Amino acid sequence: MAISFDRAVETPFRPGDATVVKVYDPTFFTAYFITETPRLDGAADGCRARVEPFEVTGPLAALQQSLLSIGVDETPEGDPGALFAERIFVACD
Repeated sequence: MAISFDRAVETPFRPGDATVVKVYDPTFFTAYFITETPRLDGAADGCRARVEPFEVTGPLAALQQSLLSIGVDETPEGDPGALFAERIFVACD
């Protein structure tokens, strides 16, 4: 199933080199995969978004396995959704 989100920015800003957006469910029960390049409606010329897909490696593989073993009525501690989120890097020239 495909869904889309619009996120309005209340205060306009010019993204720097370290501007990162993550889309995730903080409980990790819903995984989101970004399948298209994000649109930057109203952005200045020279602005772009680049998606970095998440890859399970090292310690996160073990964490992923432990999360798969918890029940649907349980909520994991911390913010595991952020650890597994794909990242969108936004930059302007």
